[in-house]
Amino acid sequence: MKKVKSLLSIVIIVVFIATATFAHGLTLNFDGADHDMTGKTYTVEVNGKTVDTDVPAFLLYDKYPVIPLRAVFEAMGGSVDWEQSTKSIVVGLDNWIIKLRQDEKEAEINGKIYTFDVPVIAASSGSYGRTMVPLTLLSDLLNVETNISGETKVISVEYIKPENTPAPQSSDKPVAKPKASPTPSPSSKPDEPSRGGGDRPTVPAATPKASPSPGAATPEPTPTPSPNNTQQNTPQPGTTPSADPQQSPGPQSPEPAPSVVPSPLPELEYVITDVLYFNSDGTERIEILFNNRKGYKVTRLSNPNRIVVDFNDARAGVIGSRTNTIQGSIVKKYGLTQYDPTTARVEIEVAGTPDYDIYLSGNKVVLVFRVSNLRNISYTGDKDRVCLLLKGAKLTEGEAAQKKLYQEQYSSDGRTYTITFPSNLADLGTGRLTINDKYLDSVVVETNASKSTTTITFNAKEKLSYVIFTRTETNDTAITLLKPRSTAEKLVVIDPGHGGVDPGAVSGNVQEKTLNLDIALKLNKLLKEKGVNTYMIREDDIFVGLYERAYIANALNASLFICIHNNAATATSASGTETLYTQENPYDKNLFGKRFAQIIQESLVSRLKSVDRKIQHRPGLVVLKATRMPAALAEIGFITNSYERSNLLREDYRLAAAQALCDAVIKALGELK
Repeated sequence: MKKVKSLLSIVIIVVFIATATFAHGLTLNFDGADHDMTGKTYTVEVNGKTVDTDVPAFLLYDKYPVIPLRAVFEAMGGSVDWEQSTKSIVVGLDNWIIKLRQDEKEAEINGKIYTFDVPVIAASSGSYGRTMVPLTLLSDLLNVETNISGETKVISVEYIKPENTPAPQSSDKPVAKPKASPTPSPSSKPDEPSRGGGDRPTVPAATPKASPSPGAATPEPTPTPSPNNTQQNTPQPGTTPSADPQQSPGPQSPEPAPSVVPSPLPELEYVITDVLYFNSDGTERIEILFNNRKGYKVTRLSNPNRIVVDFNDARAGVIGSRTNTIQGSIVKKYGLTQYDPTTARVEIEVAGTPDYDIYLSGNKVVLVFRVSNLRNISYTGDKDRVCLLLKGAKLTEGEAAQKKLYQEQYSSDGRTYTITFPSNLADLGTGRLTINDKYLDSVVVETNASKSTTTITFNAKEKLSYVIFTRTETNDTAITLLKPRSTAEKLVVIDPGHGGVDPGAVSGNVQEKTLNLDIALKLNKLLKEKGVNTYMIREDDIFVGLYERAYIANALNASLFICIHNNAATATSASGTETLYTQENPYDKNLFGKRFAQIIQESLVSRLKSVDRKIQHRPGLVVLKATRMPAALAEIGFITNSYERSNLLREDYRLAAAQALCDAVIKALGELK
């Protein structure tokens, strides 16, 4: 009896210590700074049981309750996973599929977008980091009963499994298929980084993360300590959005959408029932089983190299990710996901750039993989910029002159394009790369030993333009595939400055390139919502040459070119917004580039309430002088100024900058003749 009493005493002491840790002297790190959360944290109970979590629920900005995503949803019987293709946290809960991204105020629920008052954030305590979501995700969007007690500091959740809509059913075939479980296995579970990571993989400061805009990729600037807002010309309160979210919300984000209970997944008869892998005498194949024959689409993606097969109007046998890691020489991983409410996706990660055959056989789609002799070649076809990258290749020299070291030829119908060059300019091997996307059927590399030449043949689905550019900075050649727009189609090219090996300005561990990309992605989303045709020079952390950017815009017959940057100065007191232009562009006969810069400057200063540094004439800037359309370069703010840097690290401020740029582009398009 004494032993039982002693053990009980120890348990009580441990529980008391754990509770005291949350209640007294708790410091949490979020928004790039440490915050004293004493008295602001809450215990979460799901159906009367306390949720075990190392980072507690708390009041964000002393007002908005946020809860630890994984702990609460797993307590409700759901699963939390990471979807690499969309850089999203994916939550499966009965008849809901919820996609979230860090620093966003949005959730995609069964394919529809809903908004919050505050973004999804990462909060950490000591060595633990968790993704925190607004409680309104449960109470308003999922219609789950919640209650907050300020007296007991308890958030209670009452969750009753829905009865009117059956939960997704898994395939009952037990052999050779990926296993699904409520909690991802250690090999597939998202990392739990020690600082600000939450339920997603750690992303280095130099690598942009997924886009805060749904469906696009987004950087997340690495947090920095809270700035000391004592710079010499720091704007006075009331003239610029506050750097402290607890003092001022800053520029206003769009109003939240009305609370709507999401509809369940549509009933679909086309079901992908299984995915099987076979390796027979070194021949590897994937078989995808289904219950009704319909169409499918296969594409090749990169980073990592993948073959993706999408089935439209189809349901995956199991909701959520199912991934198998294997030891094939070609196939490394394969999995089945419900990519969106009406698309089942099979994603196959492969080593290198193998070729494959794909065909229908009864109630299955079969992919047979072949080892390719190709090397130093990769293809990106899932973004605006479709590109074949040749590592270690030199096919042009000079940037402005662009001397061609190759010969080119189109077929009579314009669909086949070939380039031939001395083989010593690129070590590519030989072989075929099956593509099957919107532009290409395949790429074939052949060599002529007697002539010591290499030929690359692009078998396209229509006539395309090709921009071939060798980058001395990265020792590679990029071949960008483009479909030029007619002059009647107004196209806006968005160029996020810097990228890849070029970080731009750096202040502490904040890199300009990530801020530029995030604002550009937001601008792209806003313009598309307005029906504007856009093209992104880069959508992730890659290097693109300066002249290369201009040549791509020229080949597209773009109407406007907007380049997004942030500024830096030796004097940390320097602050404000400026927009750059040139009058040396011979194609800009009406000097509309200067007018475009003025429209951008006025819109940014008006919305951000930043210091007006006016428009500046910069004749030497490559992207302004080499483009054949009105072009302007926006310098949003100074990352070397602690006050402006803290603003730029805020998601709502970057969204406000993107909205200002969107307004400017819409106005400029209206004035453009």
